[in-house]
Amino acid sequence: RALKVFLQNFTVIYTHFQNTAARGDGASATMQGRVRKTTKQMSDFKRVLSRTLCLIHLLSVILAW
Repeated sequence: RALKVFLQNFTVIYTHFQNTAARGDGASATMQGRVRKTTKQMSDFKRVLSRTLCLIHLLSVILAW
């Protein structure tokens, strides 16, 4: 369930974290560092997920052919 919510709201969560890392919004330096790290991990996750979905699509096209 948590993964489903995360994926459905990915853009909102990612944007919020980017804003917090950039502006701070009263967050401590430690929290800003954590948010920067999390944002990078989310970006990497999105890239891997995108490539995986493209590969799955390509394989389904090849196998259906």
